[in-house]
Amino acid sequence: MEDVNSIAASISTINLQDADPSTETDRPTTHPDSNPKPAKPNKKEKDTTKKMSKTKQKEVQRKEAARNGFSRYFSALYPLDGRWDRLLIGLEGPVRYCCVINKYADTEDIVGRLSVIEKEMRMIEWLKGISCVVVDDDEPSLATAKNVKPFPSPVMDLKNIKTHYLMDAASVLATDGLDIQAGDIVLDMCAAPGGKSFCMLQRLGPQGRLYANEMSNDRRTRLRKVLKEYIPSTILDTCVTITGFDGTKKESFPPNTYPKVLCDAPCSSERHVLHDEAELLQWSPSRTKNSAKRQRLLLAHALRTALDDGGRVVYATCSISRYENDMVVEKVLKRSPYNVHVATHDREWPIEKRGRKDGVSGDVLAAASRGASAYRGAYGDVEESAQQFKRGIQRQFKDTAAKASNIHLFFSLHDYNHDGHLDGHELRIAFTEFETKDGKQITLQEVERMIDEALEKDDRNGDGLIGWAEYLESQKEAGVQ
Repeated sequence: MEDVNSIAASISTINLQDADPSTETDRPTTHPDSNPKPAKPNKKEKDTTKKMSKTKQKEVQRKEAARNGFSRYFSALYPLDGRWDRLLIGLEGPVRYCCVINKYADTEDIVGRLSVIEKEMRMIEWLKGISCVVVDDDEPSLATAKNVKPFPSPVMDLKNIKTHYLMDAASVLATDGLDIQAGDIVLDMCAAPGGKSFCMLQRLGPQGRLYANEMSNDRRTRLRKVLKEYIPSTILDTCVTITGFDGTKKESFPPNTYPKVLCDAPCSSERHVLHDEAELLQWSPSRTKNSAKRQRLLLAHALRTALDDGGRVVYATCSISRYENDMVVEKVLKRSPYNVHVATHDREWPIEKRGRKDGVSGDVLAAASRGASAYRGAYGDVEESAQQFKRGIQRQFKDTAAKASNIHLFFSLHDYNHDGHLDGHELRIAFTEFETKDGKQITLQEVERMIDEALEKDDRNGDGLIGWAEYLESQKEAGVQ
């Protein structure tokens, strides 16, 4: 194999040889002593240049206004100090991939293709049933398109199967949430372009069954192409069924049928918006809410077609808007006739937090979650008392902390029964810039102790915690956490 320097040299040589030799000799010659004055632009040329300049200025202003409007909207959704700024760096930065190794491809071909970065690769050990590797790179704030180390592109092996698939690691987690075992039956409701279907087929094995659905004809063609390139025909022909149903229509999927359902819903995809000027200029806050309407239908029908007894549904998007994530789940569960339990602690995903490399300590950010039996009451009553609990725990923080700005509580509901009452809860607390009165940072253990104290104070008449639930929707609409 040629090294990089020789390849680069060859490219340079080709560029020189491809240059037209007549370009130098055909240029008009000028006597070295002559100094001709440049021709003055006429009035028409001046007006055209001025007009073009104004047009370009307006275009730049439009782009800047669109980006500012986009940023204002999401900074209101992420008011935690500095949180949106960090998210924006990641969204606008270069794309990072993980590498899912295709278990059906030839081992020697896989090793040969990935050996060039073997020393930099790291296996994600806690992802079971699938071989997924990453390459450690710089922090988002320091990374550029030049210093993010890419994986080699996949190639066909001797069996005409591609060696590996490059995708966002979060997409792999979405499939991991289904807890797929060999021999399972799975519905992928919105399957294109096919990366998640590929991941699920790595776990299903020859005894499993995947129903990959994609309504769009063009995207369904792409889905077929991907699966054909990565999955042996013996598996593809016997274990995979590709369909083109409209998931927003109830009749598309029969009720109480699939043990496991992935609802990877089409979404606003803010990263794509930021990387596409035309999309950014068309973006408006209504876009995310319009997407949410479709997503609620998809999730409702996913719950309907999942098995009543032990069925599992994973809802996922690549949006960062809560209107398309938590609020979709909450609204669907509130209206759902099914007895659904949200498994908030079902999978162990030890996502690492990395410190900054520029010597700046940055914000202190921590989170804690606690579980307890919640007050069985009407949804509205729980919401009202949630605000009281929020104020109480804020006071608890302020009693301990010298600096207690930016306190945010995040609530998620689970265990709805058929009449909409609340049977359980989860509390998450995130905070920034906390120091104790003696100047020490508040640890996660300290946070948990403070929560326990607050729970004891709020545990009235033996009914457990009276009041914590999702924030009032009016507060969400206003961007208040």
